[in-house]
Amino acid sequence: MASNHFDLPRLAAGEAATVPFDVDEDVTGWTFAARVGPGRGLPPWVQKTTGGSGAAGVVTDPGTGGTGYFILTAADTGRTLGPGVWAWSLWRTDTGLEARLAWGDLVLGKSVGPRPTGTG
Repeated sequence: MASNHFDLPRLAAGEAATVPFDVDEDVTGWTFAARVGPGRGLPPWVQKTTGGSGAAGVVTDPGTGGTGYFILTAADTGRTLGPGVWAWSLWRTDTGLEARLAWGDLVLGKSVGPRPTGTG
């Protein structure tokens, strides 16, 4: 899997998203971590992990190819992160084989709530 830089589509804070990634090699048994935070070198505020089986359901192990994904929940983008520009990255986390596979920016705009109703 080659390293790739790309920015994710803009979301509103509080909006959930399924973020796909393409796999071009056999990744059976790999472990992954998807991280979102304030920037490179700083601890992530949101981290999604799984083993090679994809048991956690937040990062899918694509097996021998295809598309995997990680999920950002409404709570992740709304309460934990909020509006702003965030750095995201997808990592292989197997001991001795750690590698950043993809990375970029995630822009979260202000959430749009229901319009208040007048009182007469």
